[in-house]
Amino acid sequence: MFFMEDDDDEEDGGEFDIREVEKTIGALRQCYSIFNPGTHVCKRNRDHAMSFAHCGSGVVIGEKYAEMHRLMERRARLEFMRDYTNRINAVRLFIAHLEDLCQEEYQTWYAVKHELDTGEITTNLETLSHICEELRMHHVNHWNSVKQHLHTSKWLRPQLPELCMEMDHMRLMLMQYRDVALWWVEQIIRIGLEVFAHMDVDNITQTMLWNVARGIEDFNSILQTVRHINSHDIHPHRTLNVDGKAALHSALFNCVSNNSTAHVASSVKPIPFSKVLHTLALERSMVAAKALHSYFTMNQEFLSLQQANRFSEFTWESVVNGDNGKSISFDTRTSDYHSSSSQGSCSGLNVKIGNLIVPDLTGLPNPLGEFGRQEREFASSFLGVVCQSTTLLRKHVVKGGAHWGKKFSPRTQRHSSAFRFDTEPNSKPPLLSELKVKTAEKNEENSQKLDAHFSRHDPKRKSVTWGDNADSTVKLQLTSRYIDLLWNGIGNNLCLVFEQHVWNRGDGVAQGLGHVGLCPDSLLMVIVYMIQQGVAKEFFPAQLEEPLQSVSRRLVASAAWAKWEEAICGALASSTVDKCSPTPLAAGAYSTVTAKLLRDTFRPLLFLVTSVNSIKTQRDSSEMLKQSAEVRKESLEILVPAMARVLATCSVSLKWCHVKTFQFLSGWAVSPFLLVTQSDIKVLADESKKALTLVKPFIPEPPKSSSNQVEHQLVLQLTALSLQVGEQCGQLQMLSGSAVKQFASSLKAMASDFFQGAMPLGKVWRKKSNQEFPTDPNEYVKQALDTLVVPILMGVVNLKTTAQLGTLSVTVVSVCETWTELILKEKIKFSLYGAHQLYLDFLHVRTWLSESIQNDEVKQSILSLDIFKYLFGAVSLLKKQPKKKGVATTVNREEMSTEVSITSTTSQRNNSLLSFGEGSGHTSECNSDHDDVSVPDLDNDNYKMPNSVDWLALRVHGGARSWKLPSCFNREVND
Repeated sequence: MFFMEDDDDEEDGGEFDIREVEKTIGALRQCYSIFNPGTHVCKRNRDHAMSFAHCGSGVVIGEKYAEMHRLMERRARLEFMRDYTNRINAVRLFIAHLEDLCQEEYQTWYAVKHELDTGEITTNLETLSHICEELRMHHVNHWNSVKQHLHTSKWLRPQLPELCMEMDHMRLMLMQYRDVALWWVEQIIRIGLEVFAHMDVDNITQTMLWNVARGIEDFNSILQTVRHINSHDIHPHRTLNVDGKAALHSALFNCVSNNSTAHVASSVKPIPFSKVLHTLALERSMVAAKALHSYFTMNQEFLSLQQANRFSEFTWESVVNGDNGKSISFDTRTSDYHSSSSQGSCSGLNVKIGNLIVPDLTGLPNPLGEFGRQEREFASSFLGVVCQSTTLLRKHVVKGGAHWGKKFSPRTQRHSSAFRFDTEPNSKPPLLSELKVKTAEKNEENSQKLDAHFSRHDPKRKSVTWGDNADSTVKLQLTSRYIDLLWNGIGNNLCLVFEQHVWNRGDGVAQGLGHVGLCPDSLLMVIVYMIQQGVAKEFFPAQLEEPLQSVSRRLVASAAWAKWEEAICGALASSTVDKCSPTPLAAGAYSTVTAKLLRDTFRPLLFLVTSVNSIKTQRDSSEMLKQSAEVRKESLEILVPAMARVLATCSVSLKWCHVKTFQFLSGWAVSPFLLVTQSDIKVLADESKKALTLVKPFIPEPPKSSSNQVEHQLVLQLTALSLQVGEQCGQLQMLSGSAVKQFASSLKAMASDFFQGAMPLGKVWRKKSNQEFPTDPNEYVKQALDTLVVPILMGVVNLKTTAQLGTLSVTVVSVCETWTELILKEKIKFSLYGAHQLYLDFLHVRTWLSESIQNDEVKQSILSLDIFKYLFGAVSLLKKQPKKKGVATTVNREEMSTEVSITSTTSQRNNSLLSFGEGSGHTSECNSDHDDVSVPDLDNDNYKMPNSVDWLALRVHGGARSWKLPSCFNREVND
């Protein structure tokens, strides 16, 4: 037989034909059957056999047949292993290629972001369509091909149970490599779009636009199909440790596999067209932002100001409203060039900020002259490709299984030939500028043909073009949306450019301004005014007006944050070493150094809040509702951090004032105590109140929910911060009141100790009236003034008039009340001589205060206190004693009355206070030394004298006696 040949040919190493083996096995299958497991060969029954019935070599032939069968199964398994090994190697090479492409794209992106000179900018996004095609055709469908091979091969079918575990491992490996490939493609698209946006518009061809759009569409389609497959996969996704070239593979495997049961759903996401449009607009706006930054900071006038390096300190004062809301004018009273009423106007000429003159750049060429037109043409061309050649603007739903053979939708197939170029196959694709001319000529030619062939009565003429109209409408809407994103992105990117640091490359090339936080405030305000000048003079496009206004506000906010950080750090450093010496403020006021620094900390914040408040007033007066809402949101984004800083400053101020108040009060350091409690607390509380007043218009009453959740949350945060600032301000005011009360209590305690030790309590006050009346006050009165009042009088010198008046009033009242309370408590008896001496003591206090207080307003108010009426009223009661010794006197009803009214005139009143019956001659002698000090006028005030009975009881003659009852009257009477 043909299969019973000698084995010499095989031993010679000749190759056999697989088709002959298949034929041989087919022939032997008619005679033999194989039973598994074990591959046992048995001869078929007679009924199934053909003419072959018996052969002497039948056993040998059967064994050869079984061996041949095993060899074919082994061969099929080896071929199967080689197939999926090649597939794994292919996808690994594909991933390595994607890594290289992504690395190249990232290097280009780095060069673009750091403005490195690398020549013409190119992107690998041109090959995106081919990358996605290779991924879809060769690498995403690996497992389906393996399964098909496994189930269709008759030699692998018997081994299917044995291959289950191995196939599960291979399936997981192929799916993970597929996910890694999708992740790298996503990175290429995201980085490539940013690089693509920085390419020169004139170098972008229509083919490039088509490849980018179709590549993104294919990527989204592949991703949706993979998600659909994963959602119907019954096998659990396990993490597989794969030995790759780099550790990044393993990390990606874990990231993709462990985030969710659906691998790609959690790590790789489709790229919607809105994201593409936003990325292109944002990156294209960066080009314009850099051009504007160079326009403002690299002109010769500004560079001369920067290189001169002579900047006066900018004064953070208030904000002056601009004209028609187009500009914000800041108070620039920072040098001698300005009078007290001078205010900068950004719409005027020769605006000065300190010693700097703001240059007018409106005479230079506009840096954005052709930018708007080029971007509109670019958007129109790109959106034309997207609308006509892709389905990115339409929802795509994957139904059923994975139909890999259908790459495009019917609409895509209908427009697959929409872009054909009349060029040679190897020629360079036409540029956009060339294509526009050709397109216009072709459209004109086509319109003439359409007019000729499709007249109104032609039956072939289309009556409705719904699809074309829809594409045109969508294209116009998206173009408008792209332009809006572009102008808004210019403002955001311009702020980012202003915040970029400048690194010295050592090539001597001017690097620019650098981070605005490191610039002097005056130089930064020059930039702000240059921006405002361009906006006020309508030098820039109208769509750029609001973004530039936003840039100026954010620049001022950035400068305010930097100034606040500098001031708060200085205040915290000063609080540890401050001796609380008087430091002059504006308008003759004084405070401590730390309080002055804390007040300066409030200034940039109040400046910023005032400017935002003025913007709100301007916008509310207009009818631009949409822009007003946007400005309100941006204002809240500035106010919330501003109020947070105000709250931090209030907390530091409260802590500082509280510690220093009780520290100086416990040590009785009067001057610094009064400076902190009467000056520092008031200054800091006033600054906090100003912030609350300025923020109040932004807080609705009652709070209401807004459709904009971000704005609503900002309002809630602002409300909470305002309440906390109000609490801190209230605690500051309460601290001032409690400090004054404790100061008065301490002063009373000191005065009580002094008078108890220094004031005579014996017979000196009960001398007989026949002696000559004294003419000088007691020494203890002078000592009391030097000990108790002089330190306070020296401490109030640096306070304001109201603070001086309040402090001295508390001091005089506390000392005098303690003095009189001691007299009443000790029940000192006064004769006419003693009453006259007490009068001289009281009069010396009043005279000394009149001579020591320099402020006329404070002097008049202190000398008019009711405590002096009380003192001299007490003296007048003590002098109501009988003229001669031994004459019984009684306390009449007028003396017992609690209200003492003196009805004489002023001249008579002075004599009556010193009248001792016939001894009136001493009165003129005593008054001669104190003619400049008048006794309080009690006639017109109808002063109500308290404790009159107690004072009348202190008279030696005529005072109430305390009679004692006999002891018998104290016994109890028993019934």
